[in-house]
Amino acid sequence: MSQSRSRQGNSQIRPSRSVLSELPLRVVLFLRTSAAHAAIRAAMKQGGFGAAEHAEGWALLERACRYRDSPECVKPVEESRVSIQILSQWSRDYFGRFRATLARFHPTAVELFPRVHGSEPAAIIQAFVNLLRWLESGKDPECGSVAQTLAGRGLDIDERNRLAKLVEEATGTRASSAISDELRAEEDESDWLALYHWYTDWSATARALIKRRDYRIFLGIGERQSRKSMGQDSELSRNPGTGEQSSLA
Repeated sequence: MSQSRSRQGNSQIRPSRSVLSELPLRVVLFLRTSAAHAAIRAAMKQGGFGAAEHAEGWALLERACRYRDSPECVKPVEESRVSIQILSQWSRDYFGRFRATLARFHPTAVELFPRVHGSEPAAIIQAFVNLLRWLESGKDPECGSVAQTLAGRGLDIDERNRLAKLVEEATGTRASSAISDELRAEEDESDWLALYHWYTDWSATARALIKRRDYRIFLGIGERQSRKSMGQDSELSRNPGTGEQSSLA
């Protein structure tokens, strides 16, 4: 996989979607064979791959592929309507005030209170979601000081909880779910990356220790015919559409 097919982040190369789409089947084949084939199992054991590492692979695979239920999103229409009205009024009364406060003390955070006058309800709700998510995330070093400043002006934890409850009612879903879509996506990505790095680690060990071509084929790290005769027909060892060697092969 070339760098053009990946992106840099968190100090590591991230595999392309096409590579990740191949990953579960490759991991299953690798796990099944490394456990069932005595000679392969013995060779892998010399490289440190034993029962614990095998169990870790299954656990990572299960986590990456686990079933994810969506929360119930049905709420009474009247409850949602009232909550939207309250949030809209609150944004008209307080967004300008808190925007001015942050412009004075924390100018880099001023956009936490965007100019939403006349905006559609969806834009107003999204502004609250962004505000609550940022204050709760703690990822920015300034979160604590901004939260303290806002608390001194009346937007303390109790008021934030009240607003979060209104967001929950207005959107027809639990506030914790409404503000965590981005965080959930990051978690899912980290699960796939953990599985990817587990597989690249141990498949590299297998290539170093196992030289028999048929054993490599059993593990899914070898090819059944020569590269010359395969031409452009291999989909398992090349990234689709590029002709590049897959990092999983």
